[in-house]
Amino acid sequence: MSANGPDSRKPWCPICEAHTDYHLDPKHSSTYTCNECGSSIWKPTAPVPITIVVVGLVCFLNWLAFSVLSGKISADTELVENWFVTVAIWVVSIFLLRVVWNNWEHWRKFHRWKKK
Repeated sequence: MSANGPDSRKPWCPICEAHTDYHLDPKHSSTYTCNECGSSIWKPTAPVPITIVVVGLVCFLNWLAFSVLSGKISADTELVENWFVTVAIWVVSIFLLRVVWNNWEHWRKFHRWKKK
């Protein structure tokens, strides 16, 4: 394998489609930035375990939202508060599902590059 060949243990830039030199972003200490194009890079992470955990969490949160709306939980609160909790849960669910989707996209793009 060449020095710049596909390696899922090394951070990978989806814009440059290569293992480029990178640095740690001083503003966001957990984000690596590509030295060539300035985009965010990360190691390709297997999407299946993350997906299972997130889908389980989203199912639990939506069950909680359904319980709040149906009055099984906190029947003494007003309807506006119940809707607020439900909308907050849906926003969190959408955010988590978007994170999983982005991870799958990065994984697929890395594997397409790896097969070239």
